Amino acid sequence: MKKTIFYAFILLLSLVFSACSDFSAEVKESEAQLKRVLNVSNVTFDSTTYKFNSDITAPDGKLVTLTVNGVSCQGFACNQKISLTLDTPFLKNLKGGKEYEIYFSAEDYIGTKTSVSYWPKVSYKLLSLDEITIYNGGAKDFVEPDFILQNYDESQVTYKTWFKLYKNYGMDNQTEIEDVDVSNWKISDLKNYLADLENDGNSVEVHFSVTPDCEGGENLAAKGFVLYHCKKDVLVKSVGVSNSNGKLVAHLYADEEVSDESEAETAGGIVAFQWQCSNDGKEENFRDVPGAVGKLFSVTRENVSEYLGKTFRVKITQTFEGAEQASIYSATYPFYHTIVNSELYYDGLLLTGETFDVSKVKGVITDELGQTYTEKDFTLQTISELDETENYYLGTVSKNFYLQCMNNDFYDFSQSVFVTVRNSFTEEELPLLSTDTASMEAGNVKFTEINKDLEYSVDGRGTYTEIPEGEFEASSGDIIYIRKKAYGIPNADGYIKESEALPVTVKDENIGKSTSGGSIINNLETLKLTLKKSTDGNLIVIKPVYTYTDDEWEYEYTWLIDGVDALTYTGVSKNENNELVIDSSEFSAETYQLFCLVKIYLPLDDDLKLPVANLSQQISLVMNMN
Repeated sequence: MKKTIFYAFILLLSLVFSACSDFSAEVKESEAQLKRVLNVSNVTFDSTTYKFNSDITAPDGKLVTLTVNGVSCQGFACNQKISLTLDTPFLKNLKGGKEYEIYFSAEDYIGTKTSVSYWPKVSYKLLSLDEITIYNGGAKDFVEPDFILQNYDESQVTYKTWFKLYKNYGMDNQTEIEDVDVSNWKISDLKNYLADLENDGNSVEVHFSVTPDCEGGENLAAKGFVLYHCKKDVLVKSVGVSNSNGKLVAHLYADEEVSDESEAETAGGIVAFQWQCSNDGKEENFRDVPGAVGKLFSVTRENVSEYLGKTFRVKITQTFEGAEQASIYSATYPFYHTIVNSELYYDGLLLTGETFDVSKVKGVITDELGQTYTEKDFTLQTISELDETENYYLGTVSKNFYLQCMNNDFYDFSQSVFVTVRNSFTEEELPLLSTDTASMEAGNVKFTEINKDLEYSVDGRGTYTEIPEGEFEASSGDIIYIRKKAYGIPNADGYIKESEALPVTVKDENIGKSTSGGSIINNLETLKLTLKKSTDGNLIVIKPVYTYTDDEWEYEYTWLIDGVDALTYTGVSKNENNELVIDSSEFSAETYQLFCLVKIYLPLDDDLKLPVANLSQQISLVMNMN
């Protein structure tokens, strides 16, 4: 009697559930769709932080590639938006004040081009000293402030120059001279002021600003000033030479022991200069350089091949208080190219624990003549002193790594290269899904251990959250992506970028079987059918997956393709696991609708089967549309 009541109860329940499931069958969107245009809109680009944002018609988790100037970076779409902060600012080597084309692309989509305006903060390099002493008689040798605008065309900026005069500059009683009108001064007025003996002891600040010609350009402007001090002529007792970006400059001193405090720079029109050079640096082989009779001698593109590698010195003769003094010679100075701009970068990321790889350093190097080279023209090596003291060149956090750059035609120079360090993550570090499912809710999974340094995604890497401490819903065949978290501020010292994501596949043995109260009713309420697709060459395998199974149940399958029995198609079969196997090479390039109906029974005595549930699911299949 009890058995009869139980079977009757199951029969009633199965009929109710079957009716409900017919109305609630889910239609899964095709995983492979016809190619369509990847539309983007509302594109923004922050020229100072290198951050892109835009709306995009790509599904969540879709990997999107952005390409500018031949350099690419990637990110995943989320809520039909894409947001990227570039690890390597690929616009750094391009000029501001222009628009640059961006190409958005993604697999199975037709790419889209758009453009953004690039207005970075102005960057310049000062070519002259920022503090100079001019002796009154030497103002004729005055060289005006000079700098290189590094990241803008001059047509896209506005220059401004202004002057300030001071007495007792740098002292407690420093005061600004306001009775001289400098509002309309030009460089020629500055030279006249420096040459006037009455201005001995005064100082002039020559201010300059460079402002981009755009809205808000004042926030991107660069400003600076060069300071000139006026002094009377003094007796020169020694002379030195420096190489200021390809310009050999003579420096005059009022003491035998050269010091900044006693420097007699440009000590008057009463000083005569003559530059000399030698092939071997020997005293007897120095000869005058024709026409090189100023305080400054420049190596140019036209004469560099003649003078490169030769040794220079300067001879000065001074008439002081009416008497010609004995000639004074500077120390000898070999001439090689110097670097005025180096834009080296690390091509890629450095994994934590990985050694800095010099071969990945790329970029452009510019010498004092404006000639450009690549990293291949130099021997690059890490600075060993740092490595020996700190194991400096292992990836720990994002920071500057330092290189020595060598070429026989150049003075050796060092260069810092900022490298973004990424967390390393191996399969051995992946957390495991529990197989102790007896007490877990049906259709739920959980991790055996919780690592707060990790985060996970269940929406195809669209969004990541912390690893949950409890159970969460999942089906057999679902892929969960795990990665190590990022730490710090992107593109800043101390930053560690998140690791690459690794997949964890949910298996039947990971899914809980328990239901609240242990009721068979709850088991049936959680019973759902999904279809999982996998491919192997031309073969497409469709696997039916259930949220709950029972060893006593029997399953009856009906497979339809476009409403016709699937097994009547050439190239379609069913394997021993009740999976449908389709040879796509036997199908034309079209989209087909695949329908699966599953009838579930509980076998009774005397060959009687009690219906438990009817489940159905439909998906679209795109064949041979590459």
